[in-house]
Amino acid sequence: MKDLTHEARRTTLEREGNARTGKRLLVFSVFLLILLTLASLLSEKSLPRLYRLYKERAELQREIARLKGSIGTLERELGSFQKDPERIEGLAREELGLVKPGEVVYQFSKPFMRTPPIADAPPHQESMR
Repeated sequence: MKDLTHEARRTTLEREGNARTGKRLLVFSVFLLILLTLASLLSEKSLPRLYRLYKERAELQREIARLKGSIGTLERELGSFQKDPERIEGLAREELGLVKPGEVVYQFSKPFMRTPPIADAPPHQESMR
């Protein structure tokens, strides 16, 4: 009988110890969760910063794709200039105003346009007395 009460008391103490350990484990887990949450929000590798970097990366990739398209267009244009010397000459004449030796250049100015007076405007009258 003495063994039985001793055994019951020991079992009761073990249960109380397990309950305390469980509570301590729960408190520690909650504390650790809070700490990890704060670290993920406030650290240099925080979630908001990673999200901003992800958006910036996507934006830069779109810009790279656009620039690659521009490079392709410019390479085709360069190829056409290399194959067609007359195109270079035409561009030099249009953009730079260059002429061949002995050529005479005629420049025409745009005609001056006068704006006609407004016919429906009432004559200017001084205030009547």
